Order: sequence, then C-alpha cells, then structure tokens
Amino acid sequence: MGHVVAPKSLRSIAAVDLADDKFEGISGRKVTAVAGLIAVASVAGAEAQQSNLPPVTVDAPVARPVLATPKPNPEQVRARTALRRAAQRAQPTTAAPVPYPNAGELRADRNPYADAAAPYKVDHLQASGKFPEPLLNTPKTVTVLSKEVLEDKNATTLKQAILSTAGVTLGTGEGGNAFGDRFFIRGFDARNDVFIDGVRDAGVSVRENFFTEQVEILRGPASSFAGRGTAGGAIKHRDQAGHDRESFYNMDTTFGTDHTKRVTLDVNQVISPTLAVRAGGLFQDADVAGRSYVTDDRNGGFVAATWKRSMRSRSPATTSIPN
Repeated sequence: MGHVVAPKSLRSIAAVDLADDKFEGISGRKVTAVAGLIAVASVAGAEAQQSNLPPVTVDAPVARPVLATPKPNPEQVRARTALRRAAQRAQPTTAAPVPYPNAGELRADRNPYADAAAPYKVDHLQASGKFPEPLLNTPKTVTVLSKEVLEDKNATTLKQAILSTAGVTLGTGEGGNAFGDRFFIRGFDARNDVFIDGVRDAGVSVRENFFTEQVEILRGPASSFAGRGTAGGAIKHRDQAGHDRESFYNMDTTFGTDHTKRVTLDVNQVISPTLAVRAGGLFQDADVAGRSYVTDDRNGGFVAATWKRSMRSRSPATTSIPN
C-alpha cells in the first residue's frame, strides 16, 4: 500500500529526484543526457534557419498619375441624350400577357372577382364592407376557389370542392353526423360557420354548386366578421349574380356510369343598362356507385336580379333566391 508508480519520463524523473535523494545519481544522468539532446537540436535548427537563401526584394507601388477627364460641353450632353432616347425608342415594347386559353369563351359569364386573363387568380373576396381591400392586401389566411376551379375539378357539391383544401377536414360518417356537410377547420367544428352570400347557413344539408360563383375558406379565428364561436374559420359560399355586361345562355349536360344524368341551365338577360336578371336550374338523376337501391337525385333552381341606381354607381343591389 502507498506504492506509487510514475511514468518514466523526463518530468516524472525530475520530480522524483527532488523528492528523494536516493535517485539523485540516476536522475542526474538522465537529465543531463536529455538536456544535451535539446541543445544539439536547437543549434541544428538555428543553423538551418541561417542557411544562404537568396534575398527577396519588394518593389514599392508606383503612383500612377490620374488623367483629368474634361467635362462634356452642352452640345455633347445633348447629343448623348438624343442617342439614349433613340436607343430606348428602338427597343421592342413589352409583349402583352397571354390571356387564359378560355378567356374569350368565358368572357360573358366570368367571375367578376377574378382576373379576366387568369380566372384561377381571384383578386377580391365577396363584395362587402368587411373585405374592402384586394385579396393580396387582406391580412388573413384565405383560400378562394373560383368558378373555373370548381368546373375543372367537376365538384358538384361543396364537400367535393373543399375536400382537397389544406386545413379543412370532413366529419361526416366518422363519428359525426350520418348526413349533411360537417366541416372541421384547423380542428374546430365549423358546420355552423357556413355563409351563403353573407348570411349564416346553419342547416345540416348537402350543398350544391350549380349556382356557385366562388367558395372562400377563411382559416383562423374569425369572430370579428363571422360572429361568436368561429374559432377555426369560416366558409363563404358566393352565389351567382346577374351580369350587366351582356346576355348569355349556357347549358351543361353530364352522362356517367351508374346511370348518371345531369343537366344545368344558366340564363342571364340584360334588360336595361341598370337591370339584369339571371336564372338557372339543375336536374340530376343518378345512382350511387357500389350501392344498391340508393340514388343521388337532385333538383334545384335560382333567380338573381342586379339593379344599379345609375350608370356611375358601381355597388349593385343583388337579390338571389336559390332553391
């Protein structure tokens, strides 16, 4: 016990030499040998550093004279300005943006809230005092599905339209109601937060899209414009209104499997520069795929009138009566 084993190095031997005199002879010889080796290495390194190397000469930078540039006279300034303007006029003008392929076909019944050249790009929300600014300047997380989007998706119901929208899930048949639309926005139940033309539609039903202008999904707390209890968000269903631009008549027919037959009719008539009437109808006779004795029959209609007090007024009074 108490026996210490130290590594045999220069430092340990020197420490043992100072602590015990019986190792004086051995430690003294080892220290002398190591010191001699260090001295020889130092002398060799110094001689190597003092070898005959060629001298290095660094030239100082030469200051070059700065040529004084004479100022242009007024005639030269005018000549340069004329050349610059001529070059700008010679440049080709910026080409106009290419319109949407079907912009010409959809010009009559296009969505008034979307860009005419790009119907998928909606610029404004529902025309009301709650959203006066363009959609780009509205501090709210909003997803807008225009009429063209609904047609391309072939979404005939509101549930089909927002099925692929981020932040919105469905609760029908999953521990919720056995019928009707039940939406969840960011995890909060929003079946009572569905608005049609700004009016709350609290009924539990399957909502059709044959008279839909656009669908607006507003995510986040919305009690300031949708009322108390709107924690997850709201869904705004904008109906079609009478267009005072021109008259048009549209009819769409769909035939599919499971004896699906669907016909929609849309008629807009401009009676005067300040009055336009629009009417539409739906007839659908279809079965349900994979189900026996189950049908998906739908019938409905709507009438909308737009009246403007004068040609200068751009805030029409619109009344729609869907069925």
